[in-house]
Amino acid sequence: VPPTTSNATGTGTVLANLATGKILISYITHTVMNATAADIHIGTGAGTTVVAFTNLQPGAGGGGTNLATPPAGAMMSAQNLANFNANLLYFNVDTAANPAGEIRGNIAPLQ
Repeated sequence: VPPTTSNATGTGTVLANLATGKILISYITHTVMNATAADIHIGTGAGTTVVAFTNLQPGAGGGGTNLATPPAGAMMSAQNLANFNANLLYFNVDTAANPAGEIRGNIAPLQ
């Protein structure tokens, strides 16, 4: 994901039930206007396009809290859990001006 000139900031949380694999995702973006998509990708840097969870329902018209509902049946697979533990998952929020990502942030397990 190439860097942009955006000054956007945000935070996010992923909660995973390790027994069932069910997930809950929430994120807050600040100064991101008219988000078009929000996803969780797998990878470590530029050019990574593998998506672990997509369609996280970005808020319209600007920043704000978004309680994301993963697609029906989305579960934290054993591979995604391994990616999570290896710090290989990141949030990515797109806009029309930056369709490859207005803002992104790595997801790391709590220490």
